[in-house]
Amino acid sequence: IARLLTRSIRAIGAAARMLATGGTGVRLPVSTNDELGELASDFNELSGALERNQDLQRQWMAEISHELRTPVQILMSETEAVVDGVRAPSREGFKSLHDELHRLSRLIDDLHQLSLLDGGMARLKTTEVAVGELLRACIDSEVTRFQQRGITVRNELQAGHANRVVGDIDRLRQVFMNLLENSLRYTDVGGEVRISGESSQDGVHIRFEDSSPGVGEHEIAHLFERLYRGESSRNRASGGAGLGLSIVQSIVLAHGGSIVASPSPLGGLRFDIRLPRAG
Repeated sequence: IARLLTRSIRAIGAAARMLATGGTGVRLPVSTNDELGELASDFNELSGALERNQDLQRQWMAEISHELRTPVQILMSETEAVVDGVRAPSREGFKSLHDELHRLSRLIDDLHQLSLLDGGMARLKTTEVAVGELLRACIDSEVTRFQQRGITVRNELQAGHANRVVGDIDRLRQVFMNLLENSLRYTDVGGEVRISGESSQDGVHIRFEDSSPGVGEHEIAHLFERLYRGESSRNRASGGAGLGLSIVQSIVLAHGGSIVASPSPLGGLRFDIRLPRAG
């Protein structure tokens, strides 16, 4: 019995050392139903989770490299054309360079924010926030862009003490601005965006709904994944790097809230947000 136990424990220890040195695909045979069998089964689950995380990390790095490479290549080709005398410096050329630099800067800022949120290093300066007032300010700042696309924005969220939450006003502004930007970028011309909500015992509920185009059920589950490439018309062909909704989710979760995506009755997307209520 002692030899049997010792052999099983040594096998688990050897497999653990392989994982610690970066080994992948390490699995232990589960041949018993006792505590050692349960330990081997738990070890296999841990090994599988580590392997999946490594795969995701490699995919993440590859996609980030792709996103960074595109604007850098454009900048290099534009500047080389000027240096080689193929193209004369012009206002239009500098504007193109400025646009690509702005895109690159925004992508780097988004990646930096996600790294802070993931590492728990993004400190929230919490205070009591009037959600209705904050949303009105966000909508007012974008009203001209919505009008240019003929999109109607209906804000049905009432102001008042019941709709006050505890949170970081700058981070919450970023949540609302990202969701408005998402609707502005992907909603068809002449469409509609509707914002509503109510307060309950478990917090303040806020809904963002927009009109077509919609998203397939198989895509909704992936909307918050970073750099996700959708197959529908609401994809990165319309701009953006696919990080906005990931940042929204990370900020909401950092506030102890939740966010869920689903099809909108208006024909597009619906986002249901719950935030802790003040007082």
